Amino acid sequence: MNKISAGIVAKNYPKYLEKTIESIKNFVDEIVIFDIGLDKNLNKKLSNNKKNKVVKLDTSIPYVELIREEEKKYLKNDWVLFIDPDEIFPQATLPIIKKEMSRYDCFSFPRKNIIFNHFVKYSRFWPDYQTRLFKKKALIWPKEIHSQPEITGKEYNFEAKEEFAILHYNYENLDSWFDKYLRYAKSEAWFYIKTGKDYPFKKAAKKALNELISRYFASSGYKDGLIGLTLSVLQMFYYFIVYFYFLEAKDFAIKEENSPKQLQKFFADGFYESNFWLKEKKLIDKKNSLKTKIANFLIKIVKE
Repeated sequence: MNKISAGIVAKNYPKYLEKTIESIKNFVDEIVIFDIGLDKNLNKKLSNNKKNKVVKLDTSIPYVELIREEEKKYLKNDWVLFIDPDEIFPQATLPIIKKEMSRYDCFSFPRKNIIFNHFVKYSRFWPDYQTRLFKKKALIWPKEIHSQPEITGKEYNFEAKEEFAILHYNYENLDSWFDKYLRYAKSEAWFYIKTGKDYPFKKAAKKALNELISRYFASSGYKDGLIGLTLSVLQMFYYFIVYFYFLEAKDFAIKEENSPKQLQKFFADGFYESNFWLKEKKLIDKKNSLKTKIANFLIKIVKE
């Protein structure tokens, strides 16, 4: 099997980092931990293992997409595995990787997200495919937050089965959610500022509504119970928070296109879309289904 270099970006004292390393140590030939503010004791402990190499990077990096391409420069092998310090690599994939490595340029894995101590099976958190094992030249990572790599090679997709999934200990509680939530929102707002892109309320509202509808209704987030509701609503508000940070950076001195009308449109679109999916998913009885159909007909007339 081709030699593989693993890259892990970490800061502070990640709870699962040692388990992450344990899950890949017999699979890869090199492990490089990119230190963006590691605890000193952990840094020393990691450095004591000859297989580990610790590389110090800028501690002000707010999200990993900014340095994905830079990471490649420090990894000596042609094949690269990117894994986060809160992820466990699936052992069941190893025989398949060994068998298929000569025929493919990259491998995509389903990811099993553990959020608030629950496996979230819907709400667009499963199968949550991630391309993580690849030849260096087979893909490029854009620097935009939450971006997916641009793949040029031949890709192998593992089946959406739990045994093939990267185990991701995502958020333990709401505090950890908001800690990352606000940091990401601020970084995304500044991405728009730095690149000179506009981010009007209209765009924020469209993204926000898409998050709510696609996660809770279209992707059956309601089947995740109250966790699904919580995550869908939180994801919806994320894009408004990005917008508010954008406004703050502009000193709230930008011209908007009839904000009251746009806000009213957001609620009307939300009512229309939720009615559609209630009927589509058969979440209401025939009597109420007719009511929602009439309501949507009237809303459509008003919107047009």
